[in-house]
Amino acid sequence: MVFLSHWEKHASKIASAQAVKNSLAVWGEFWGNAMISDLTPMRQDDFIRWMQAKGWSNGYIFRILADGRSALNRAKKYQEVTDVPFIFSVRCPEPPERALTMQQLATIINRTREFTPNGAKVPGRDHLFMFILVGIATWARPDAIFDLTRDQVNFDSRRIALNPEGRGQTKKYRPVVAMPDFITEFLKHADHQIVNYYGRKVGSVRGFFQDLQGTQGLPDWLQAKSIRHTMAKHARAAGVDDWHVSGQLGHRKPGRSTTEIYAKYDPSYLSETRQFTDDFVRQLQKLVRPSLGVDR
Repeated sequence: MVFLSHWEKHASKIASAQAVKNSLAVWGEFWGNAMISDLTPMRQDDFIRWMQAKGWSNGYIFRILADGRSALNRAKKYQEVTDVPFIFSVRCPEPPERALTMQQLATIINRTREFTPNGAKVPGRDHLFMFILVGIATWARPDAIFDLTRDQVNFDSRRIALNPEGRGQTKKYRPVVAMPDFITEFLKHADHQIVNYYGRKVGSVRGFFQDLQGTQGLPDWLQAKSIRHTMAKHARAAGVDDWHVSGQLGHRKPGRSTTEIYAKYDPSYLSETRQFTDDFVRQLQKLVRPSLGVDR
């Protein structure tokens, strides 16, 4: 009942709904009609060993346990139950590095501007090109890029608010970021929905990145959020200050202090990441066919 309530009232409405549904199904397969009081340490150990015996990775098991824990904690928060036990976990390995080289990123950009043998541009890829440009400019997660509209772009202050007005912030915090020079003209001429497919909001670019996995020197782990990791890695390698990198990624949340609340109004706000991004794109331009808004 706890898991059903969690699914119907919360998990079914979030971006990772299918993953949570799969996790809860695993809990249901092992525990059946068990009571919360049955979640003893010994039985939890049995549950973990049962999953390990299936050959599942610690990362996958970690996610399953975390989703069950979230459901139980939510039930307690909303007073559906009076108490919940401590849910054990497994050691989750460090995530592997998922950053691209500049050449690999150039390869992806060029694939969004492919031409047929007779010289005609492959149709229907403008949204992919814009998705990558906005990803480079903002370092944002894919969902934030899909949601971005002209209403969130302030050309006077040169700021991009990644969180739409009226949308509550989540653990995946969407910050206000400084607007790099190279993206300005693209945004000025963009439709209201910045990344769109013939006027319609884009919900995923997964297929494009999956088709590129393992081809033309690209890694088999390539995915849309690789752009975010790429920008962060190259910025740190270039010596960009950690405060600026964390702020750009949304890892530092305004509200800890009055200083951070008003930091986004400072003319120098995230100046290091903005300058790095423009410098990075100038180097990237040498490797790509389409214009990135900088001098060749």
